[in-house]
Amino acid sequence: LWLLSMAIRGTHKKSGCKAVLFRIENLVKAIIHFALAAVAANMLANSGSSSGSSGSMRKTWTGKLMQSTGGRFLLALIGVIFIIIAIAQFVKAWKAKFMEGMGIEALQGRKRKFI
Repeated sequence: LWLLSMAIRGTHKKSGCKAVLFRIENLVKAIIHFALAAVAANMLANSGSSSGSSGSMRKTWTGKLMQSTGGRFLLALIGVIFIIIAIAQFVKAWKAKFMEGMGIEALQGRKRKFI
């Protein structure tokens, strides 16, 4: 919801093309997060289903993808993309880039040390 609100209202720190790109980026992130939440909720809802279902129901989307032409390549590409995103997030956390724009510079003493 936070990303969606940032996509709607934007930020006062950016203007022009950068502000539009900021909103688009946050909208895309919000859509991805909502999609992942929906998939997780669907997986939870279907986790209690009976194990005696037909063979076609037991086949996962990855299994179907592996059997299709170019499916292994596509699945490997998705895996590589996830690894690249994970490394980028780790670097962002390591460098504390997420703290930029949070106004932490204005905090003094104990408050700054705590954060």
